[in-house]
Amino acid sequence: MEEQAIDRVHRIGQTRAVSVTRFVIKDTVELKMLGLQSRKRQIASTALSLNKDQQVQERLDELVSLFAD
Repeated sequence: MEEQAIDRVHRIGQTRAVSVTRFVIKDTVELKMLGLQSRKRQIASTALSLNKDQQVQERLDELVSLFAD
């Protein structure tokens, strides 16, 4: 939803630079989710170059990172 809100600011005719500030608390699920989102963006950008085994390993790594301490 954040990405949509940021994109929407530009679509409504904003001509000036837009800065976005996120406040995230250390050692929370939210911080893990932001890390996961970042990894997923990276995976999506290189998805076509990964073979099947690499894709499976990436998904397993995502699950482990969600439930790890």
